[in-house]
Amino acid sequence: MFTLQRPARVFGVITLLCYVTMVANFIWIALVVITARLFSNSLLTSLNSRATLRAMKNEVSATPVTPVPMVSRDSWSSVST
Repeated sequence: MFTLQRPARVFGVITLLCYVTMVANFIWIALVVITARLFSNSLLTSLNSRATLRAMKNEVSATPVTPVPMVSRDSWSSVST
């Protein structure tokens, strides 16, 4: 899920830097098109991974969890003396 989001952000920053530094030429327009495709693929990847994440959550919640006994601070002071 996170594999497409980070490159999309980095490419967005590169596009912004190209726009700021090279306003006279229009190379940055091609970068904007590529950035838009990266962000749309990132969104679709996030939406498609929801079913997998839900299945993982159900598998984890199905396993029994044994409770851990709570220990108060008062019991710690009596143990150390």
